[in-house]
Amino acid sequence: MPMMLREFIRRTDRAFVLLCCLFLAGPAMALQPSPEDVVRQLYPQVHGEGNALIDLKSEVSPCLVCFATEVIERDERGLHAVFTDPLASFLTRWALEEGIWVLECVDFEPLVDGQDYIITGFVMMTESMDDDEARVIVRFNNFETPVRLRFDLVRRGGNWLIDDIESPEYSLRELVRPCLD
Repeated sequence: MPMMLREFIRRTDRAFVLLCCLFLAGPAMALQPSPEDVVRQLYPQVHGEGNALIDLKSEVSPCLVCFATEVIERDERGLHAVFTDPLASFLTRWALEEGIWVLECVDFEPLVDGQDYIITGFVMMTESMDDDEARVIVRFNNFETPVRLRFDLVRRGGNWLIDDIESPEYSLRELVRPCLD
């Protein structure tokens, strides 16, 4: 076999293997939740008027401890697949102890930045994202008050995890730190 033909086959084999790997890895990479997907699971979706992807109804309320409890019932370590520490540890304790002690650190619902809520005009968007960090902004009106929350996410082991929830008034990460000491 001529040298050029052997070289062509050798290079073609490499290219073919590379293309096969990319083809097979593509669907697996597409199945990885985006930062918005990770945040979206904290806010219940219901079908209503308008765009079902962004409508929230007050009858279905965002509840961080409810989310934590559901995750723990499925898998005791499950919150560590959604949040980094100290948030995962805090939420685990909050859910297992039914929130009684949490009033020392967090006496409101962090997902709505308030105690009572009727949410309208829910919008979510990725503010920034690189290979290891992302910021997702959630905006809505709570009653008539505009609310803006920023979710800071980090990539660990190929998965996006919520590292903090921030409003102009607080960082949830900083609020919960004293509760874990």
